Amino acid sequence: MIIAKFGGSSLAGAHQFNKVKSLVQNNPNRTHIVVSAMGKDEANPVKLTDELIALYDNRANDELAAEHFERIKVRLLTLKKDLALTVNLDYQLEDFYRNLNHLSYAECVSRGEYFTAQLMAEYLGYQFVDAIDFLVLNQNQVDLKSSQEKFAALNLQDTPCVFPGFYGLDNQGNMQLMPRSGSDTSGSVIANLLDADLYENWTDVAGIKAADPRLIDNPKRIEQLTYDELQELAYMGLSVFQEDAIKPIKDKNIPTRILDTNHPDALGTTICNEFSNQLITGLVGQQNYTIIHIKKFSLSRDYSNFVEIFKLMSDLSLAVSYTFSGKDHIDLIVESSQLNKNKALLFDKLQTLFPTDCQITLKEDISLIAAVSDKFSAKPYLVSDLIEQLNQNEIDVQFVNQSSTDVKVLFGVKNDDYIKALQLLYNYVEKKEKINLI
Repeated sequence: MIIAKFGGSSLAGAHQFNKVKSLVQNNPNRTHIVVSAMGKDEANPVKLTDELIALYDNRANDELAAEHFERIKVRLLTLKKDLALTVNLDYQLEDFYRNLNHLSYAECVSRGEYFTAQLMAEYLGYQFVDAIDFLVLNQNQVDLKSSQEKFAALNLQDTPCVFPGFYGLDNQGNMQLMPRSGSDTSGSVIANLLDADLYENWTDVAGIKAADPRLIDNPKRIEQLTYDELQELAYMGLSVFQEDAIKPIKDKNIPTRILDTNHPDALGTTICNEFSNQLITGLVGQQNYTIIHIKKFSLSRDYSNFVEIFKLMSDLSLAVSYTFSGKDHIDLIVESSQLNKNKALLFDKLQTLFPTDCQITLKEDISLIAAVSDKFSAKPYLVSDLIEQLNQNEIDVQFVNQSSTDVKVLFGVKNDDYIKALQLLYNYVEKKEKINLI
């Protein structure tokens, strides 16, 4: 059994629906389909989800709301007509708009997936199954145990189905949304619930690239990677696969493939528990971070010091991306955009917390580069080689940190060195692999 999830770009219009139908018909094992809301294309430059968000935001303005609703209605009904479908969207859309002011944000925005899934279900001749019938969310995260209980009662193992992604209900019966790209997670959860043999994630790129193609010229495709490697890449901002989607497939060891709807014969990327032959699986980075350095004699002796520091960060809504500590210090790495409005307040609070013998400094304009590989444990020289490449080319390395899982090494560099450093590391790895020194 294959669970196939199709993203918004794969569903942008009738031409894309035709491609999806061809893919489904070409493999009888693709029996359970998960869809996002219709994406954008040349004729429709705004995603259906974004149009629904604009509709909700402007619901108090009759004129603007009517304009947004008209675009939503025309787009869905045009698709219905182009595909010669009979599903009664006309009434559903009018009822939706009539009750707009009584809907929550989630109830409004989720209708993109809801309507798209109904159209796809009829087009494929599959059963439409609403996500609210089984998918339980708790604070926007999937409650897998409760979802399993509800899903089992539906007995859908042998029934070809189409499911809308991105939303579900909480335990109080209120609709909730997942984070954007949440349909990835919907698909992985359904793969978990059905004990699927394979989870396919169809998008508009032929797999995952080893580096950002906006910064690296024609980076290689990652042929295969482990769930742990994918998780590290996703945490650092990889946009092809949603981070929350990893655990449900990892728990059941369900192989996953990232594929291109527009080029279905392309090999894509496979995610599984088997190690690959790649020296470095991927290089990914993010800019504009700040290092908060707190130094005090024997700071770590009293663990409550760390507890108070993290409580303060939480109180100021400052998410700590990474933390490194020693006997006398702790470094907190946060996104600069979060810190800017709270910088003075944070200093005041820290000085109140540690009124004597404490140094508090900031390193700003920092970029993070993560090298991800399952080879670091077996080939520890790789880390020193990467550091040497940066040092030889006068990159001012602010810190190096290797995760306890041995699949990621994190480098801190100045923003001005970010692109150069990323290109140096990528070129070095590519050269080393080409001359078979792995």
